[in-house]
Amino acid sequence: MFKKYVFLICTLSVPLILFTIEARLIQPMPSTIQAAKQSNPTQNNEVILFYKPGCPFCPYVDSLFNQLKKQNNGKAEFKKININGNSAYKTKYGFSTVPTVVYIKDGQTIAKHGSNNKKIKLTDMQRHMQSF
Repeated sequence: MFKKYVFLICTLSVPLILFTIEARLIQPMPSTIQAAKQSNPTQNNEVILFYKPGCPFCPYVDSLFNQLKKQNNGKAEFKKININGNSAYKTKYGFSTVPTVVYIKDGQTIAKHGSNNKKIKLTDMQRHMQSF
């Protein structure tokens, strides 16, 4: 009779022990979006330079863009996009001239400036970067 009780206690306690061990091993995971934001805070911050080959003012703004990237690397993802033959970007971001610089924070456009002359200054670009 004693063997039956030992057997019964052992068979009932093993699943309980395994369940306890398993519960300790399984940690709640943060959502994929939260994990991505924690691992890469710049994921939703972007600075995009839209340009077109042959644009006379694009090299000037490109040099400013490169300086801005060096000064603020890590605050946002910096991208350069050639819009030649692709007007969808103009519609999506609401601009008509190149070069245009668009600042996006958490998926929302917070600022943009475009000019077909040399009115854009590095100080203007730096001011927009303070929003990140």
